[in-house]
Amino acid sequence: MSIRMQRIRFGEAYMYPAIVDAHLHFLDPAHIDYPWLARFPVAIDMAEYARSARDLAIAGAIHVEGDAVAGQAVAEMEAVVSGARSHPSFPKLLGIIAGYRSSADEAVWDHPLIVGCRRVFVPLDDAAIVEMAGNPVMRGAFRAGGCFDLCIRHHQIGAAIQLVDSLPDTVRFVLDHCGNPDIAASVDASWRTGMTDLARRPNVAVKISGLTSIAGPDWTESGVAPFITTTIDIFGWDRVIWGSDWPVCNLHGSMKRWMSATRFAISGCSETEAARLFNGNARRWYELTAG
Repeated sequence: MSIRMQRIRFGEAYMYPAIVDAHLHFLDPAHIDYPWLARFPVAIDMAEYARSARDLAIAGAIHVEGDAVAGQAVAEMEAVVSGARSHPSFPKLLGIIAGYRSSADEAVWDHPLIVGCRRVFVPLDDAAIVEMAGNPVMRGAFRAGGCFDLCIRHHQIGAAIQLVDSLPDTVRFVLDHCGNPDIAASVDASWRTGMTDLARRPNVAVKISGLTSIAGPDWTESGVAPFITTTIDIFGWDRVIWGSDWPVCNLHGSMKRWMSATRFAISGCSETEAARLFNGNARRWYELTAG
């Protein structure tokens, strides 16, 4: 049975299609250099991910580039494909969102599993983000099917809007991690205003992901829920995509705890809405053909 047709039970209320994890980092630090791992020593155990994915009925996943050093995009992609094949219980690898740091990474766009590209903008100032419109990484977005993942902090949303507006509306954007809001500040007006402005661009979707790693070790379901529900209210059920952000989610919890928090936040949604969040929107936005 294909992933598209599988059905699993969500709580006790209804059924919906099996889950697509749209934000998995299949990291291989033995062969790929990820400088940020020195600051965030997360546990990386692909067998553990496979077990958790099975328990949560995750049947397919999209690998998101791990912010490796320049020139390693092709090696990272090859490690991802090889690693997924070496774990027989691993969810089906549906696509890869590749990185781009230098001309040495150019060949990555020719792989059939590439469904988009990403560049982590967090270290950049606003001017540098806007100037990315003329960077070769954006040409990669076109070659990879026109989808680009925006990884920014909440105070960079304005710059992201300028970047989106400077490019053709045929380029699809996905904002990672609800724009990385300041969880400690609750749902503040500046984040909400920025998200509302960004959502006016119909070619932008958003990932419900990554909130627990920025919330700190004492996060609660009730503490992160308002960011999930506000994001969904702003973007609507047709432009929200769920992702685990594994293994970063292990910093202050686990993938199972993050799923529990998501379920808590959307407990009143319909079967159709859950199906869009957990499956359909990822397939549509990244134009997935596998599975």
